[in-house]
Amino acid sequence: MDAKFSRLKNFADESNTSSNMTASHDNAQSWSQAIFSKDLFQTNVNRVQSFFNKRSEAALSSSSSTDDMQNLLQKGDNDPILPALSRKQRILGFMMCLTMGILCMCLATLYIPVIVLKARKFAVLFSFGSLFFLSSFSMLWGPTNHFKHLTNVERLPFSITYLVTLLGTVYYSVWVKSYFFTIIFAILQIGALVWYIVSYIPGGAHDMLIQSCLQRTISSSHLIISIRTFKRFGEYVKNYGHEPKYYQGGYLPRASHLKDPPDYLPPFIDPNEWSLEASTFGQNDYIDILGDENVEHWQLVRNAPFWLRGFQGNELQHLLRRLKLQGKYLEENQPQRYSDLITRIRYLMFKINFKHYKRPWLIRPVVGPDEPLPDYYDPRSS
Repeated sequence: MDAKFSRLKNFADESNTSSNMTASHDNAQSWSQAIFSKDLFQTNVNRVQSFFNKRSEAALSSSSSTDDMQNLLQKGDNDPILPALSRKQRILGFMMCLTMGILCMCLATLYIPVIVLKARKFAVLFSFGSLFFLSSFSMLWGPTNHFKHLTNVERLPFSITYLVTLLGTVYYSVWVKSYFFTIIFAILQIGALVWYIVSYIPGGAHDMLIQSCLQRTISSSHLIISIRTFKRFGEYVKNYGHEPKYYQGGYLPRASHLKDPPDYLPPFIDPNEWSLEASTFGQNDYIDILGDENVEHWQLVRNAPFWLRGFQGNELQHLLRRLKLQGKYLEENQPQRYSDLITRIRYLMFKINFKHYKRPWLIRPVVGPDEPLPDYYDPRSS
């Protein structure tokens, strides 16, 4: 029984291996037929030929452009405007003009962070830099050859665009001093200069670059977004920072102060009105409640010095009181005032204590207590 089972198993294994070998043989045969088929071979040959044709066209275009450069350099030696310059001098002038152009453009880039405030300086420096850049090629090829090269049919659109943008930038930045038009013409001038540089890329790569950029811009929504952003930015600048509310939904906006309660006028308070505190503490001190209703002038003095407030008497008594209170301070700190005070006190003492018997005409007449004083008395009459 075991022998029969083993023979049956060997037969099944042999049949499986034979079927696998036939299947692999069929797959290999079909793969070889697919590789060595005529149609596939022809398509591969066409692809290789097209690839090498493109490479040859690029090489021919680059070689033609280099041939044009060599022809321009050879014609520059016989330029009618600068015929005496050698090729070494032309290359030296080309390097100098190119260095000046790069220097002006580098100085112009310093004003990019503050282009809102220094737009005219940026535009003028960049314009001079591009002029030096073009004049460097005039030194290398000769002014006449460079002019003919720029006025060629292929270069004429660039020349017209660049000349218009250059003159517009200088005009609006120097004479008109318009920030908006200066920025516009400066951007157009940068685009014209980039167009001029890209046009010298050999093999038609500049056409492919421009077409791909245009296709990407048109296919995407970046152009629309940039226009909308500029529109909103223009309105933001025009309104001086105030964002309009008509972008918001809902009802029309109302002023916030309309919801406030009415602000009534404050009650009128008379500034001269007597209050209880004012009448009690000093405002009405001249009212003699317990006195004889007679108010002296010295009781109303408020702007007098502290040693004179509420003090009666004549000038001599006032000065003696001041000498008693401030004499030591004046003698130490203000000796001149102290000397004047002593002099005045001595004069008043002499005048008051003077005996009139030496000058009898100054003696006033003796008037009784019941007799009225005369209206006018002349002491010299007696």
